Amino acid sequence: PLTQQQDSDGKAARRWWSGCRRATGRESCGSSPLQVVDGGVRSAIDSVQRDASGVPTRITGWAFLENSQSPPAQICLARRQSNGLIYPEKVVGFPRLERPDVAASFSAPGARFSGMDLDLQAVGGLAPVDPRSDEMLILISERKSGCWRPLPMP
Repeated sequence: PLTQQQDSDGKAARRWWSGCRRATGRESCGSSPLQVVDGGVRSAIDSVQRDASGVPTRITGWAFLENSQSPPAQICLARRQSNGLIYPEKVVGFPRLERPDVAASFSAPGARFSGMDLDLQAVGGLAPVDPRSDEMLILISERKSGCWRPLPMP
């Protein structure tokens, strides 16, 4: 269930109950809604390719965590349903493509491998998205806080 809370920095945060648990050393998501908190990630989407119905099929860009200035280990492909809850679809490793431009722009050497090129069709195991009622999301795992942070998509 969705609740509204204030973070320690005073910003409003959207929170859902966590559906993630540890399994054999990797994050695994169940079918419960995820806890999602805004902020803490520097990112940009360079391009989004969509199919004829408007569903994203390929996403390129970059992302790194502000606290560590390094790319995340994992991302979660998730779906926001029309009721506002976010449900996990699949957890995958972050691609870690080289982006020296990002590292230089932010003076963050740890962000050098913050690039991503996600071919959502190649990932497999994703349920079909109904663009009339569902929205595909990319969530970034931040292990330190245990939270998932949304990657804003255009």
